[in-house]
Amino acid sequence: MKQEKFGIGSNQWALEGKFTKDGRSILACDLHLDLMVPNIWYHAGLKYNKNGEEIFVVGATLPGTPLIIVGSNGHVSWGLTNAELDTSDLVLLESDEKIWQREEIIKVKGDKDFLTEIDQSQWGPVIPGTYLNHRFALKWVAHDTQACNLGFIDLESEKDVYSAISTSRHIKGPILNFMFADKSGKVGWTLVGTLPKRIGFNGELPIQSNSIEAKTLGIQNTKLYPAVYNTKEGFLFTANNRTLDTSWESIIGHGTYINPIRAYQIQKSLGTLQTSELEMLRLQFSDEAIFFNRWHTLMLSLIEDKNSSLYNLIQSWDKHASSESRAYPLIREFRQTVLETFLIKILQPVLDQYSDFPLSMFDFEEPIWMIVNSNICDVLSKDMGSCRSKLSDILYKINIKYELAGYPTWGEINQTVIQHPLSSISILLEKFLDMPKNPSSGDFFVPKVLVKNVGASLRMVVKPGAENEGIYQSPTGQASNPISQFYRVGYKEWASGQSFPLTVIVKDSIGQIRLVPGK
Repeated sequence: MKQEKFGIGSNQWALEGKFTKDGRSILACDLHLDLMVPNIWYHAGLKYNKNGEEIFVVGATLPGTPLIIVGSNGHVSWGLTNAELDTSDLVLLESDEKIWQREEIIKVKGDKDFLTEIDQSQWGPVIPGTYLNHRFALKWVAHDTQACNLGFIDLESEKDVYSAISTSRHIKGPILNFMFADKSGKVGWTLVGTLPKRIGFNGELPIQSNSIEAKTLGIQNTKLYPAVYNTKEGFLFTANNRTLDTSWESIIGHGTYINPIRAYQIQKSLGTLQTSELEMLRLQFSDEAIFFNRWHTLMLSLIEDKNSSLYNLIQSWDKHASSESRAYPLIREFRQTVLETFLIKILQPVLDQYSDFPLSMFDFEEPIWMIVNSNICDVLSKDMGSCRSKLSDILYKINIKYELAGYPTWGEINQTVIQHPLSSISILLEKFLDMPKNPSSGDFFVPKVLVKNVGASLRMVVKPGAENEGIYQSPTGQASNPISQFYRVGYKEWASGQSFPLTVIVKDSIGQIRLVPGK
């Protein structure tokens, strides 16, 4: 069973000005991606004149694009998370469907071009293999010429939440949860990006190419997207969880949402903290692991000898995915092994037919927990003994494994791995190019997402209009040259939770790059 779908995503929240001392709203955002050198994001501030008005915006850009993807312009701040919505459809082709070959040329440096042919249909590329005895094509909104634009750039001059949400309706690209906070103390949320227009179905199942559903496929009207402004609670949050009920499926389709535990913990904390930039950063670093509380209780109930070293170790757990914890790795692996054991047994007929069935795309936490705590468990465990004895067997095997290893801490297991693509050539290059390997707290199941090479590719906390007090963290420096003094700048703060400024005031120019149009 592959790694569960917990790390791919992000956290964000925004609180109204009534929670802050100066009346400005505050926004926090951390984007979880694969960690690498150089980092995917580039910390930047842009200053330019637009129609006689001076614009200054600071945040994170994607290198190669003139866009601040998450940032703040003195009036409005914005952040994002993956909305986890389905934007593709499988179209089952008829036997007489027209299929042609499209040539793709891949340029190879220092060698001949590589030519490949792709089967193509009016719906999109034809996928190898068959589904229900039909060939099938992938209809994906990203293949549409209207699916992407540079609309983000228009956010840079907006003055409040309402105008920012209105402007966001013109942004095309991946579908995202977008959150805004403004200088006057207001907050808002909406969806941004491109969705397929579906009539009569929600995208969960394939459709026939000659059906009405297929003929009406198109691009969804962004004016129909939901929007939420100031709420009764005074704050908004998303963490790749479901944000809308099923009544919205005719507009947004279905989703493959991530377990809402991070969203729950964020919601539980908001409104109870002193709302400052540092307090928001502390929440981004929270490793409280309430997700495992019931598994912890179950483990204790399985240990008959209450005076044993194993019982004392598990009982001593501090309820956190902390780097110092020796109990957490056992609790984590116990849950994972129980899930795998029962899932493989339940889904064996499926796995026999489809060995690469993507179990990691689904959240099986609640079904497996219900089975473990019901009579069904004993039925499934007939050839493995009683359910309780099977669970005990899993626990004691895990304990032997960790006992032989000297009960390593979670931090010893969960060391950050932030590598340069060339560092695998030599251990000397590894020391020269990679970021340090440090024992780390965090996990996929807590607000601080960090498991080896997956974690916060950036963290930002900002109050619009107070950008000079804002926080920005990146796991690598800005420079891609390892001999540069800026190559590792910011890593220490990212790893330790110290504050690093969002807006850097440069008194003396250190270097300059001049871009001349047309040259």
